[in-house]
Amino acid sequence: MMFPFEPKRTVPGFENYPRQSLFAYNGNIKMGILPLLFFQNGHTYFTQKLHERRNIVPYVVHATYQYGDGALFPFGKRQRMREAGLWQMDGEEYTAGRFLAVSWAGATRPEFRETMDVDSRVATRHHFDEDKYRRKTVRNLLAMAHLLNRTLIMPRMLCYVDHMWKEMRAGRFAGAYSMSLPFDCPMDYVFDLQRFFENAPPQLNFREPEFLNRLPPDLEQSRAFVHVVPRGQALEDPSLPAAVVRGGRKVPASAAHSGMTASQVLQHLDKYKDVRVLELSKAVDAFCGWDTPSENKWFDNLVRHPMRKKWEFKYMETGQEAQPKYKYWVPYPEFEWMNGFDDVEELTTAYRWPECSKRA
Repeated sequence: MMFPFEPKRTVPGFENYPRQSLFAYNGNIKMGILPLLFFQNGHTYFTQKLHERRNIVPYVVHATYQYGDGALFPFGKRQRMREAGLWQMDGEEYTAGRFLAVSWAGATRPEFRETMDVDSRVATRHHFDEDKYRRKTVRNLLAMAHLLNRTLIMPRMLCYVDHMWKEMRAGRFAGAYSMSLPFDCPMDYVFDLQRFFENAPPQLNFREPEFLNRLPPDLEQSRAFVHVVPRGQALEDPSLPAAVVRGGRKVPASAAHSGMTASQVLQHLDKYKDVRVLELSKAVDAFCGWDTPSENKWFDNLVRHPMRKKWEFKYMETGQEAQPKYKYWVPYPEFEWMNGFDDVEELTTAYRWPECSKRA
């Protein structure tokens, strides 16, 4: 059965769009070419964010070009929709409880804007540095969220190169060379979502990064902010603002030292137990582990699987070749590649970290 389709001229942007249609099968079937601007695939919408650059509302969004689906459920598609604010199937329980987040600014390293002709090797090195920062941030937030009986709100995620199994140039997928780097990338670009969802313990429960920017009123009105400052800096330092602005209103702020142990996290942060959303200025150096080796080992075992590095997928321009070479996780020996992704350091080694070895 065939259903006729004509572009709706009432949809903004379609009014003057030319009709591109043709007949086939002796004139019995009418086919049309759908304009990509309004019928977007997973790359143009979730990665290139073409709708934001053109200031339009697409007619249809297709969650292709993603890497998070599992055998039990299309986790990647759902996560993409949640991140974009398009998923409407979560119930009241999704916003129930208490949450822990890191500020938008503290979630990433300082941004380094790439040029349109950046060498992929340069962009990839920035990508590796950002990945190390992100994994340590997420690991610390998972630990502190567990200690404080809160649900983690994932931090903002930046990518300095695209993520694709095909050829790249200047860190970008073919046909998307106008993309700005870095860009806010989907979670499935940097983590294996199945490891967070399939048979995962409750300690790995989380919300998407954009959840922090779309809080319902009851959460928005119950917030607190904590400046995480270096050891040696006074917690009462007058240069630290006593309040920050969030959602158009002032949120009270206090301070805590970096390099906290589990008992210190409870000492400094559990006083906010009646606050629904607790936001830290940064988390990458905030946590130095539990107070006993056995507890550190337990947590390392808990997060080792979901926090493992993403598959080996690298990019490299060589000589005067027009197209860069790349390597996917399948070992293609004919392709050159750059190594740099690392698994996150485990808490059992925290005593060697600068922020932990200098604890008072």
